Amino acid sequence: MQEVIVAAIVVFAAWMVMRRYLPKSAKRVLRVALVGLMKRCGLKKAADRIERRAEAAAASCADGCGSCGGCGPKGKGPAQTKFAITPEALKRTASR
Repeated sequence: MQEVIVAAIVVFAAWMVMRRYLPKSAKRVLRVALVGLMKRCGLKKAADRIERRAEAAAASCADGCGSCGGCGPKGKGPAQTKFAITPEALKRTASR
């Protein structure tokens, strides 16, 4: 019984680490594989639920992935001011 509990804890910990640190493309590949496996095992309702949840999450533009084409300007961005520190400016601040 102890081995089953330890195995469950290890699987849960691995799941949480993967959820947190895997890139979105790897998560997408794993989700597609899981859905395919669930459908083959006869868990069609659960697989459909996972697909719907993934589609709902992909529909938002708030994740910053650029999939909706609405992130950032298309053309040139705003003019950026260049900052430079000259030796004279350092001498002035050092003497204060």
